[in-house]
Amino acid sequence: MIIICLIFMGCFLLFIVSLINNAKTRKYKGRAEGEIVSINKTISNGKNMKIYTYYPIYKYVVDGITYQREFPFGEESPNDIPIGSKVILKYDMKEPEKFIVSGKENVWLGQAIIGLIIALIMLAMLIGKYLGN
Repeated sequence: MIIICLIFMGCFLLFIVSLINNAKTRKYKGRAEGEIVSINKTISNGKNMKIYTYYPIYKYVVDGITYQREFPFGEESPNDIPIGSKVILKYDMKEPEKFIVSGKENVWLGQAIIGLIIALIMLAMLIGKYLGN
């Protein structure tokens, strides 16, 4: 029962944080051309296999200052992240190191929806367990 409560709280927190991040990135008014300069690869253990996730690192210039940052949402294939490709980045005018890839503004919203769905499933399990007693 405690595990279900913890999972519920964690997923609900993920939902709230993702909604806040979605609202913040929608307010990014700055625009810059970004270039993928490299890729970070992470490895995690899945059930009976290793899972590879690839994170693009973008380089862009704002007011003469060069930024090089990793985009926090990865891809499953490095072929989806061609090094040297250029995209438009939207950045926070007050903090230019914070950016989102133009066209991917809804990644935080997608994460919020997943968090909410899992939280609701856990809540239903808690209610079912409570009513079953």
